[in-house]
Amino acid sequence: MKVHVSNPFVRNKDTSLKRLAAKAGKLPGSVDYTGSQAEAFRVDHIWYNEKQLHKAQYKRVTDVPKVLEEGFVHWLDVVGINHTDAVEEFCNQFDIHSLLQEDIVNVEQLPKVDDFETRYFIAMKMISLRNDKMVQEHISMVLGKNFVLCFQEKSGDVFNELRRRLDRKIGRIRSRTADYLYSQLIDTVIDCYFSVFEHVREGIEELEFGMLEDQKRDYTNDIIELRKKIIQLRRWVLPLRDVLSKIRRSENTLINTKWRHYFDDTKDQLEHVLQFFDEFRDMLNYLMDLNFANLTNQTNDIVKTLTVISAIFIPLTFIVGLYGMNFHYMPELEVKNGYFYILGLMLVIFIASIIAMKRRNWW
Repeated sequence: MKVHVSNPFVRNKDTSLKRLAAKAGKLPGSVDYTGSQAEAFRVDHIWYNEKQLHKAQYKRVTDVPKVLEEGFVHWLDVVGINHTDAVEEFCNQFDIHSLLQEDIVNVEQLPKVDDFETRYFIAMKMISLRNDKMVQEHISMVLGKNFVLCFQEKSGDVFNELRRRLDRKIGRIRSRTADYLYSQLIDTVIDCYFSVFEHVREGIEELEFGMLEDQKRDYTNDIIELRKKIIQLRRWVLPLRDVLSKIRRSENTLINTKWRHYFDDTKDQLEHVLQFFDEFRDMLNYLMDLNFANLTNQTNDIVKTLTVISAIFIPLTFIVGLYGMNFHYMPELEVKNGYFYILGLMLVIFIASIIAMKRRNWW
């Protein structure tokens, strides 16, 4: 039975360094989008307190309120960062530094935090499963006094459960401040890593099953592709360890000390995720060894078959060579029906050789 092995990743050429090189020499703080998504610009606005919740959507930056209503926590979700002019205008309205604006639209930016006293910034990778495929998106979040700003490349995210908690007033989120919402957004992004990494592990296990079922195929390219993608995952996720440590140690008054233990819990979750990389490394090393063993066994089978065939025909070749020397005085050449006797002897040797090899499990 042949097993179809599905790769949990889509093979794409990594052009991240090329896109980063294109920024060389440009003015610091230049708002240049480095991605490839083309999404319509919009701002989804949710503002709430313990008693009320309101929603609005804006298609233009000019529609966004210049002053956010006091007594509410405001969550503004910007979608379509490819519209750099709109993003820059929106950021200027909320007094976001130009260097942060550059990081918001730079999708190759690795996870990081920046503390600008009145604005607390984090950039990270939102990795999730959609239609059983892994998708990655650059996301940035800015914390202010009574608001959280999110910047996304495209529609669709991992925050639907958080929105449901707000709508249905589940837990205490409606009674808490913006920094608590900020911590929950970060925690939600990291929690989704578990399903992604479990999907990757299932892909590796499926590849292992395929290698055991179809031992004649060379899986080297599949294993190398998996290794490259896991290295890329590690590059996206590993820096978050330092990011969360910096948030936990931050003395910025925007982050209430009452909520900092939530960041500790998120960091524990991240450490659990990071353990997957050691597991993946061991599994891929095992698969590479298994693939090499399968290819070696296949080569050995071919060599063994050729050796058996050679061993059978060596005595037959000896007999043929002996009577092909053309000496005049060879007694057997004068025997009537000697040709048939020799053929019979060769047949007996042939059958005896096969039986002897079968009994010794050589073939």
